[in-house]
Amino acid sequence: MSFLYSLFTFLQPGILWPGLAAYKPIIIISVLAVIIGLIKGSEYPRSYVFSNLALKYLVVFVVIQIISVYYSGASSVIQQFVFWYKYIAFVLVSVFVMTSINDTKKYIYGILFGGEVIVIYGIFSVIFEYASSAATGGMAGAYGMYENHNDYTFIIILMLPFTYMLRKTTESGLTRSILTFILITYFIGMFLSLSRGGMIALVFELGLLYLYTTDKKIGLIRILFISSLAISAIAAQFIMRSEHQGDVYTSEDSKSSRFELWVAGKNMFLAHPLLGVGSQRFNEFSRDYGEISHDNWGKNSHNTYVEIIAGTGLLGILTFFGFIKHAIRQLREISNSDEAKTICAYATATLVSLYSILLRSFFDAKVYDWSFYTLGAITICLFAIYRKLQDEKVREIA
Repeated sequence: MSFLYSLFTFLQPGILWPGLAAYKPIIIISVLAVIIGLIKGSEYPRSYVFSNLALKYLVVFVVIQIISVYYSGASSVIQQFVFWYKYIAFVLVSVFVMTSINDTKKYIYGILFGGEVIVIYGIFSVIFEYASSAATGGMAGAYGMYENHNDYTFIIILMLPFTYMLRKTTESGLTRSILTFILITYFIGMFLSLSRGGMIALVFELGLLYLYTTDKKIGLIRILFISSLAISAIAAQFIMRSEHQGDVYTSEDSKSSRFELWVAGKNMFLAHPLLGVGSQRFNEFSRDYGEISHDNWGKNSHNTYVEIIAGTGLLGILTFFGFIKHAIRQLREISNSDEAKTICAYATATLVSLYSILLRSFFDAKVYDWSFYTLGAITICLFAIYRKLQDEKVREIA
């Protein structure tokens, strides 16, 4: 069930096959997942999950998103609840299905196979000129949460470290070949997205993977070679984007566009420091807090952190970074431990993915992307498994 739950979540069956939407496939599989998880039980005490500070901060963060629109009345709060509850529900269902390290592995494979459909769809959207490609001007995009070409890159950044670490640790030649193919599609999808921020994050992520997974001493020649490849990849993406869009939307336009949106976000925070202007309302109020050019009317802030602090103020940004702080601390503790190779590999992949998504978030507003909630769920379960192993060691010593 752990595989099926994450697979269907990322596959977005109600959007991919609109005829299924009326049957609420995600709700059905979520209920089944919780029931099966409860019947199956867990290899670690579930109290380890619900006492996790990362989970507590994440829940409070979502609650703040909901109540941030209190000034508009109960109906607005209810609308925000309907929008936001599914993210915490996703995390809670995830921890119910990841009851062991084997279940966690299946869950990760579900993400990879569900996400791979998104990646392949994006590649085909350019080759065969699907509607999503037309909507993004010929740049790779998929559907649902990943229709936009910038949003599309988030799922690649999310999955790449897990794909790499699974390939590195598997003993099956067939599995290694499949994972190699999946890795190749990530690079193709990223280039076809023409996303400059996505490529910067991808290069950063590859560098982190190299640092975290190699035992070799990094010499000057190797640093220069890797740096030249990284710079070449980023430069190639910028050139391809410029050739694609010409004078319509240059990198200079992108920079100035973002700056004016970020200034508006700063002004929103200064005017409403505690709870901001309300979750998901940046695009509605931006023109009231800065000089916004016509092309930017109705757009989000193009920066996750600006989006949070403008929308939900200090309460939003502090709880968000509280979640990030505890998640990173837990992942570092696991990856630096002498535990089994598998749990350390998964923790390293989660940590690299989280760092990279945090960087990617500087260039796009994705407060409600699955990435943070997926990585949070995996972190919480890995740390619960890790705590159980530590408890067993203490008992053995005693």
